[in-house]
Order: sequence, then structure tokens, then C-alpha cells
Amino acid sequence: MNISAIILTKNEGEELKSCINNIQPYVDEIIIIDSSDDTSAEIIADKLKCRYYYKKLEKDNINGFDDLRN
Repeated sequence: MNISAIILTKNEGEELKSCINNIQPYVDEIIIIDSSDDTSAEIIADKLKCRYYYKKLEKDNINGFDDLRN
């Protein structure tokens, strides 16, 4: 059985790195869904071998955290 972790983030930077390092031993993959305008989450996800997706809230018809989560 594979276990995936999904992390929703916006402007988290170093907090994201800590979060990934804490859950990595317990899951098979980590998926980052980012809605910030900077690239720090993408860089961290790449370095730590996580899948990364960028979603611009207004542009992608996402009206807030609830829509992003769903």
C-alpha cells in the first residue's frame, strides 16, 4: 500500500522544508500544492524529491483554501 501526503502551502519557505523532513519517513510520496507568488516552495520541493504543483487561486477558478483542498 502506498501512502501519499499532500501539503497545501502559501509563502512558507523554511517551514515547508521542516514539514517535509518530518513526514518523509512515513510516506511514499509528498505532493506540494503551492499558491504563493515566489519560487521558494518549488525549489524546496525539487531538492527534497517532492511532486510540485502551482495553483494561482484566482486564475485557476479556485476561490480560497477550501477549493484548493478539495
